[in-house]
Amino acid sequence: MPTIAARIELSPIQFCRIVRDLRRIAKEEGAVRWIKGGMYFFGSEVANLRLLAHHRKSDDARQGYSTNLGIHYFCLEMKNLTGEALECAANAEPGV
Repeated sequence: MPTIAARIELSPIQFCRIVRDLRRIAKEEGAVRWIKGGMYFFGSEVANLRLLAHHRKSDDARQGYSTNLGIHYFCLEMKNLTGEALECAANAEPGV
């Protein structure tokens, strides 16, 4: 019998922590967005390759170039998380 995975709502504080960690790993202040079940980091090619190297064992990590937006991106899919309109207030560090 297949297991049913619960979907967890991503809080603004959790989102800010993920933003902080992605930027620390990338060594760049790239834009981070939650888009349809994935955490997207938009920045330089080198920053995105740093993130991909850090998450190299994950099947849910990928990077590429968006010709639509004209920018490199890194995506980490988080299938069990949900969230809408998440953002860090003025790119502030989380208080925890």
